[in-house]
Amino acid sequence: MKVTLHDVQPRPTNASVAITLFTDNYYFNGNHVINNITSTMTITDGKLAHEQDAYSFEAWAEQALGPLVGPLAAPLSVTQTLIQITAKVELDTFMVFNPL
Repeated sequence: MKVTLHDVQPRPTNASVAITLFTDNYYFNGNHVINNITSTMTITDGKLAHEQDAYSFEAWAEQALGPLVGPLAAPLSVTQTLIQITAKVELDTFMVFNPL
C-alpha cells in the first residue's frame, strides 16, 4: 500500500479540525485500486480523536471488484455494509496485534 498526502488544511472556523486530501494506491483481491480520499480529522490534546473519510464508493467498487461486478454491486446497500464489516474486522484485528 502506498499513501500519498496531497494537502492538509485547518478548517477556518475550527483549528482543531483538519481537512486532508490523499490518495491510497493498493491491491484489493488482486485488483489495483487508486482511491482519492478527503478526510476530516478532529484533533484533541494533540491526538487524532475522530476521522471521517469521503470518497466515491462507485469508483472504488469498479476498481476493487472489477469492471463487471463493481458497477452492478456498488448501488446495493448490502455491498457497502459487507465492505464496512470486513474493514472493521481487519482494523480491529490489526489493533489487537499493534496496540498503541
